[in-house]
Amino acid sequence: MTRLFRGSSFYILIFIIIVAIVQMYGANTKEIEKLEYSQLIIMLEQERVKSLVKE
Repeated sequence: MTRLFRGSSFYILIFIIIVAIVQMYGANTKEIEKLEYSQLIIMLEQERVKSLVKE
């Protein structure tokens, strides 16, 4: 066990754990959906739109 802390394998293991955690939290991206104007109006009336970005 003490050899693990002496070698570079400990640092590689820590790096892999950090990358895995970042990947898990980075996967929570927002869903982007392109809509026709009529669909947008319907969704706005139903209060199903959280945010809106115009291109």
